[in-house]
Amino acid sequence: MRYLLIVVTFIMSFSVLPVWAMDCYAEHEGGNTVVIGYVPRIAIPSNGKKGDKIWQSNEYTMNVFCNNALPAPSPGEEYPSAWANIMMQLAEGQEFYNQNSYTFGVTYNGNDYDSTTTNVISAPQCIDVKGAGVYSNSYKNPAVCSGGPEPQLSVNFPVRVQLYIKLAKNANKVNKKLVLPDEYIALEFKGMKSAGSLDVDKNLTFRIRGLNNIHVLDCFVNVALEPADGVVDFGKINSRTIKNTSVSETFSVVMTKDPGAACTEQFNILGSFFTTDILSDYSHLDMGNGLLLKIFHSDGTATEFNRFSQFASFSSSSAPSVTAPFRAELSANPAETVVEGPFGKDVILKITYN
Repeated sequence: MRYLLIVVTFIMSFSVLPVWAMDCYAEHEGGNTVVIGYVPRIAIPSNGKKGDKIWQSNEYTMNVFCNNALPAPSPGEEYPSAWANIMMQLAEGQEFYNQNSYTFGVTYNGNDYDSTTTNVISAPQCIDVKGAGVYSNSYKNPAVCSGGPEPQLSVNFPVRVQLYIKLAKNANKVNKKLVLPDEYIALEFKGMKSAGSLDVDKNLTFRIRGLNNIHVLDCFVNVALEPADGVVDFGKINSRTIKNTSVSETFSVVMTKDPGAACTEQFNILGSFFTTDILSDYSHLDMGNGLLLKIFHSDGTATEFNRFSQFASFSSSSAPSVTAPFRAELSANPAETVVEGPFGKDVILKITYN
């Protein structure tokens, strides 16, 4: 007697493996099945290089619920069978975009996956499925996924997803007159008869929309940090007084138009303080020692980690350099005990043009 199990996985590009029917939603059964990352009017700097990220969506955090897994079309064959694909869904596929300037991808749980790759990403999650055909119509006991007599018939697991676009060639080689299809399906949680067809009703998909909002500039900026080493040093902190107050240090991001570029157009610089850490909320970063980090703009508004906000605006008549000041603040996490000793945290500054 043989049995099948279903493993929730990610697969990049098309697959010829048979996969089984399964429903996947955002958060709960019957939930949303379409998440759209809208590309605003963005600009590519004139010095953009092949492989540069030119756009990245805000981070989507949610639970994915999958159920209703059906037996395999080939009775008794054991394959992984719930798929989330970086899809080549448009007629010409990713190769069409790659030839005409762009590569799409997703950042899944902090790791990047280009749509040109063929790697399989495992969630990993598991749903028990009955045997089929000549083998049986019952579940294994103990069940493979639950480990007990009762099978696991659904899963609900957390994911963090960002969508992105990269240059597939240098900016000066981009086809500026190309009109692209407006929407690209970048990621799909699916259990299908084949990985090349799409059932949007019960398959959670992440899509990039607004591909024709991309524009190549005749300008670019050089970005520097103050302090130059990029280290914000809080010095010594009293572990007792920090429980009732906060400490702050300042730093700046300096953006300067390249003197050799034409720079005849108006554009904005957007920035994001990026972390691969799991965030309890987007305003605070857990330092791992009972303290929380928060970063403020000069007007007092808090930045949000992994989300973009405006840092500067440039035009042909504007000053060649703009400095964006920030304030980094440490405060005690009321739910944790402050641990004494050295500490640190790396945060990546990401810049995009709009």
